[in-house]
Amino acid sequence: MAERGVDVHPEVMIPLTSHVNELKAERAKLERVGKRVMAEKGVDLHYMF
Repeated sequence: MAERGVDVHPEVMIPLTSHVNELKAERAKLERVGKRVMAEKGVDLHYMF
């Protein structure tokens, strides 16, 4: 949608985490993947966790 010029505001929700350290690890993974995908697509999205 962002490639089409639509103003998007994604929010990532990480379910079923039992400890804050698990949440931190999952967030780090998602941020790495997000940066890679945005670079491949040539877009810069701001997203929330």
